[in-house]
Amino acid sequence: MNGEEYTREQESQGALQERKEQKEHSWKRDFLPPAREGSGLVLLLLALFFGIPTAISLIQGGFSLILGILGGILGIFAGLFGLVFAAFGAAIGLLFGGVEMMIKGARHLSAPAYGTLMIGGGFLMAALSLAAAALGKWGCSAVIPGLFRFLLEQLRRLYRRLERGFGRWRRKGGDSQ
Repeated sequence: MNGEEYTREQESQGALQERKEQKEHSWKRDFLPPAREGSGLVLLLLALFFGIPTAISLIQGGFSLILGILGGILGIFAGLFGLVFAAFGAAIGLLFGGVEMMIKGARHLSAPAYGTLMIGGGFLMAALSLAAAALGKWGCSAVIPGLFRFLLEQLRRLYRRLERGFGRWRRKGGDSQ
């Protein structure tokens, strides 16, 4: 009898445990549809079929954005270089134009108003050529080195930021630094 009671007690405890598990997981039966065989494979195939092209497009868009930004920055630097050297070109053009106007003004001194006007315009162009040359010199001595310093500082900041980020991962791997 003692053995029978023990097995009955075990059976009742097992039944209680089973009812408890059914009660805890009844929400799954109420809210989730029954699992079908092969649905995981179909879902995986759909994710591969639609996910990979979408991911590739997003990666390409990100690279395009980054390259566009870098191209714009490069364009700004190239434009500033061009402006500095255009000042020298303008200085040369103004100087030659001023000298030519002075020579033509000297030829036309038979008409004094016209001749002196051309000579005065030649001197004005020569003065502007000196101003353009001074602007070009200032650009070469101050703007271009400043651009390089700015660019190098930005690259240093980026390198330090990347080094700190990768350094954390490297230290976790057992590298003693």
